[in-house]
Amino acid sequence: MTYFAALSVIVIVLLLVERALHERRRRAIPHRIHVNGIRGKSSVTRLIAAGLRGGGVRTWGKVTGTEPNIIDAGGHEVAIKRMNGASLSEQRTIFSLAAKEHVEALVIECMAVQARYQEVAEDAFVRSTIGVITNVRADHLEVYGDRFEGVAEALANTVPHGGVLFTTPGPAVEIFERVAKKRGSRVVAVPADEVEQDELASFEYYEHRENVAVALRVCAELGVGRDVALAAMATARPDPGVLRVFEARRDGSSLHVINALAANDPDSTLFLHHRLIEGRWDCPLFVFVHTRRDRPLRSIQLGQLLAKIPAARYFVAGDDVRSVLNAARDAGVAESALIDCAHQPPQALVDRIFADVQGRAVLFAIGNTAAGGLETIDAMAAYELTQGVA
Repeated sequence: MTYFAALSVIVIVLLLVERALHERRRRAIPHRIHVNGIRGKSSVTRLIAAGLRGGGVRTWGKVTGTEPNIIDAGGHEVAIKRMNGASLSEQRTIFSLAAKEHVEALVIECMAVQARYQEVAEDAFVRSTIGVITNVRADHLEVYGDRFEGVAEALANTVPHGGVLFTTPGPAVEIFERVAKKRGSRVVAVPADEVEQDELASFEYYEHRENVAVALRVCAELGVGRDVALAAMATARPDPGVLRVFEARRDGSSLHVINALAANDPDSTLFLHHRLIEGRWDCPLFVFVHTRRDRPLRSIQLGQLLAKIPAARYFVAGDDVRSVLNAARDAGVAESALIDCAHQPPQALVDRIFADVQGRAVLFAIGNTAAGGLETIDAMAAYELTQGVA
């Protein structure tokens, strides 16, 4: 046997041993909940983990949204340190740690985007007993294509084998049911109105009814009562990118900030505009758009979306400003309303926005949290309520 042949045999043996070890660790965790979808994955992961903990189920959560973290059985968060960027192999490490801690339920956010990697995430790493697909929206179209069915079919790669999938009602349910039938699973579509608006009053931040409704159904599946789960969810720490509404005051001016940066896709963003802004304010609307060069189609979508959100000013920042401005102009947005804020740091952006506030205004922040978006909102929050008031 040659040196290279022997080396190949050793590598194969090591891979088989690692796979066997992972299988054993995975089986040691009886409830494996894989959370996928276009929007709300981190929030739903956090809600489910909190609800199960509240019901006495020893639970870990793992989120990879705004910040990658492990949430341990006590609800404490531990940052995931990545030496070489995100990799599916870190899921194996999470299972190893969770098994050592005798975790009963692991709620893990799907970190794959491309369809083939989502399949690997489910079949090779998680093998969920419960799946969640939060929603299907028009995002990551550079990966999925411009077909709604393409997005749904990609997400369907995380439908469990011999388990149950919880999702929200809509045309994608039929696609999920077709896949679930082949895999011996059932699909439960949970309507948002299972949660009353007044039940959300206990949350200190804005949470979507559909997220809470799905999370409550998952907790019920594992025997945790609704009231217990809901109370625990309301006290859990939200994702750093969660939708937040606050008032910032500076130099005698007041700016009502609606942070929707994490919404990303146009459908979600327009939905929040309808629900939280349209017809609700008697002062000028400003839109802050934060862009990412590695999301070129999203930048074009954001530019086109601005034509559907009438505003006095559109402050466009980040590293793909030109794409948004060009798409907005092509969609009919007035040149005079578009403010090029390329290469401006967070505090400079705050200064620029406040310079245009005459008394009161609303700021609708959309686009992306990464690469400066969330930092700009944090800089704005330094003036929340009372700080900086003249």
